[in-house]
Amino acid sequence: MAVLAACGWLLDASVYWFLATSGFHVFIANIIGNCIGIIFTFALSPKHAFGSQEKHQFGQLILYASFCFAMIPVFSGLLSWIYHSGMVGLISSKVIVTIPSFICNYLFMRWLVNKKNVR
Repeated sequence: MAVLAACGWLLDASVYWFLATSGFHVFIANIIGNCIGIIFTFALSPKHAFGSQEKHQFGQLILYASFCFAMIPVFSGLLSWIYHSGMVGLISSKVIVTIPSFICNYLFMRWLVNKKNVR
């Protein structure tokens, strides 16, 4: 699962970097990169994250996707603010924002998986 998440992040960061250096605003570039990374990860990881035998798998996947897509503008705004403050460059901004993003993602996934196990 960690390798898959890393591949998703690399895809996300690559798209973000390409678009930002092509003239897209970093906020928009990050939104597009995040969406592509999340779609890639979702396409390959539901079995590992939610268990392929669970009848509630689709509902949990929708909850997780909704959370991720709701958080994208929040972290894109933070990334834009960090980058435009002039403190760091494109990739450093992405790395800085990735840390709290991964923590939030992990906590939500942990809550969702634990919620699944209670049923």
